Amino acid sequence: MTIEENIARIADSTLTPTDLWPRVRGSTASRESRMEVVAWVAVCKFNCNLEGGFVRDWIVANERVRPPLTIQPSEWVQFDAITGIPSLLKALVPSDIDCKMPLDRYFDVEKFCDEITKFDMKPQIYRSRRSYRLLFDQHQPTGPFTLELIEPYCSVGFRIPDFDVNNLCVKRDQCSQLSQRFDLAEPPYLIGVKQIIANIKCKTFHVLPSLNELITKRINKMMARGWVQNGVPLINRPQQVRPTFVISPLLTSSDLYKNVELAMQKIIGSTMISVKQIYNLELENIWKSMKVLIANECSDSSPNEQFLFHGTHTNKWKRIMEEGFDYGFFKTPGVFGNGAYFADNAQKSHEYTLPMPSDPTMTRIILFSKVALGQEMIMKHMNSALYAAPHDHHSVHGIASDSSEYVIYRLTQALPFLIITYQVHSS
Repeated sequence: MTIEENIARIADSTLTPTDLWPRVRGSTASRESRMEVVAWVAVCKFNCNLEGGFVRDWIVANERVRPPLTIQPSEWVQFDAITGIPSLLKALVPSDIDCKMPLDRYFDVEKFCDEITKFDMKPQIYRSRRSYRLLFDQHQPTGPFTLELIEPYCSVGFRIPDFDVNNLCVKRDQCSQLSQRFDLAEPPYLIGVKQIIANIKCKTFHVLPSLNELITKRINKMMARGWVQNGVPLINRPQQVRPTFVISPLLTSSDLYKNVELAMQKIIGSTMISVKQIYNLELENIWKSMKVLIANECSDSSPNEQFLFHGTHTNKWKRIMEEGFDYGFFKTPGVFGNGAYFADNAQKSHEYTLPMPSDPTMTRIILFSKVALGQEMIMKHMNSALYAAPHDHHSVHGIASDSSEYVIYRLTQALPFLIITYQVHSS
């Protein structure tokens, strides 16, 4: 098939289940054709952008590589010993599907999975650092694959893609052309889509950012697959740039300070040391965009914004200031699953704090945050298996204990606003 035909198999929203079912269960159905159907649902039904290796290896190059025959398809997937998150053997090509969630609507992973089950495929869902990872076909004879559903704002801190050949993407109803995730046609790169396609056909690639350990590891992986690096990195800038933020003392005479001081008195034996305001322009803009998405989903057009407390380990607060409430900070699911937990009672958030062992003052940190709760699901019973808010909801309001807890499952639904430093004196 031509590249244009391959694009249309994923980007054409006029396709019907009658068109798609043969790729799932037909006599010529394969691992790749089943991957196409999952990608079609993501792109055409949920307005995601298809990116990365699947575009490079399958849509453009039509490349297919399998592990040795001695390895059964059920063994192609491996699970991380610590996180339990699945990954695939590096010998597999195409490896997995990467889709960026849309910017113009709230993505409901539960609804997405419902659409997938209409094609008799049931994914196993995992919460990765800045994405959902869905595992398909673990025990199918065609072999397993994964889908990474990436937060639309996961580029916080990331400015430059790794390689030019990973920069292509497929968009809904753009059935005969590929787009670029990041415009490399502009200086200093000057690389258009046609040049990227030519590089893929020749198995050569340009490195874009300056080298570091991660980029070097990716280069070695490509070269082990027979790719050739073309020249030196095209720009002397790192791939990741930590967003800057400003911290300033909150005036003790302000009403906000007095309200926080009063709320902190609920922590028995505590002494508040300082309250400082954080301003991170990048996170602020992301937060405002997410509020709009949630408001559009609510019947009263309100994002249900609340000011809530979040207790954290003292060694994590700075990264939250830089990157927001990244799920890499919440590796152990709580009583309402794998999300970020907030409370309207400072004592409840205090239970989640932990001072640095080397700190003789035993100073603790609580963050006062703006949280867009949207449509809340009231839950009276614990459910640690949750990975997302239930259908047609944006958050969970847990009342299974004596204090309410509020849980979000999308990292951009909360904005760190104040950092409260305090100590607790033992009786």
